[in-house]
Amino acid sequence: MHAALRVCPKCLTEYDPPDARCTFDGESLQEVGRDPEDETPPLGTPLLPSTLGELGAYRLLSILGEGSMAVVYAAEHAKLGRRCAIKRLRPEHVVGQETLQRFLAEARAIASIQHPNLVTIYDVVAEPGEAYLVMELLDGRDLQTALQTGPLTVDRALGIAADVCEALTPVHGRGIVHRDLKPANVFLCIVGGREHVKVLDFGAARLLGRKARAAEQRLQAEGATLGSPVYMSPEQIAGEPLDPRSDLYAVGVVLYQMLAGAPPFSGETPSDVLLQHLNEAPRSLRSRGAAVSPQVEALVMRCLAKKR
Repeated sequence: MHAALRVCPKCLTEYDPPDARCTFDGESLQEVGRDPEDETPPLGTPLLPSTLGELGAYRLLSILGEGSMAVVYAAEHAKLGRRCAIKRLRPEHVVGQETLQRFLAEARAIASIQHPNLVTIYDVVAEPGEAYLVMELLDGRDLQTALQTGPLTVDRALGIAADVCEALTPVHGRGIVHRDLKPANVFLCIVGGREHVKVLDFGAARLLGRKARAAEQRLQAEGATLGSPVYMSPEQIAGEPLDPRSDLYAVGVVLYQMLAGAPPFSGETPSDVLLQHLNEAPRSLRSRGAAVSPQVEALVMRCLAKKR
């Protein structure tokens, strides 16, 4: 006999009893039948080899997401049965010893930081032709999905932004800039019946220092721009050296979107958006219908200041 599953009729987030209301939007949950075949087996339960194959000591169970640089899988350690997520770089990005050394150095730097708002890294592999991270497998949804139903309340938006900043503090202290903060890289988990934020995907991160700046200049010379145009800081767009303030600009863009329901700048092409980041001031939040105080408005606009 399987317990009934409860689902939010608005955002379709699934809950187990005794939850009665959705943590995200406050809707009353509705009970639905649970298909026994959909039950996730307990950790350690042996599984048949996945049709996706194996990667080192892990079975690849399903694809969680894909990007231009990497594919993220749900996986399981073949011997221990521990579920995890694996971010595997695409082969075209695993070229040259310098790339592998940088990937390994960045992974080690992030893995050395223990913080409740950072995803935990279990293992890293960086060798000719193959590079991947093994991380904790999270249960929840990303902020990008949560924003599909509209803006968030002021308290909730400020809470999420504060948690992101808490996660960035030790990262910046180790000389690392995330470079790609956006709603898709902010994950909302439910821990103990409360919303909990995890910052994901340091794939575009760069270690600060002269070697990192030299590598950055080479990438710019080759025409490579890392990051997402909607959330990029002016100095990142201009190819200038980055510091932690570049991440704070991205936090400001994300906070603006959480409060207004849309980012401060948009356009028909990525170039249109990049030019606005460089040259235009964002509209006030209140002009876009956000019920925020002057203090919150000032905070967001301070994050979005063009000059560091």
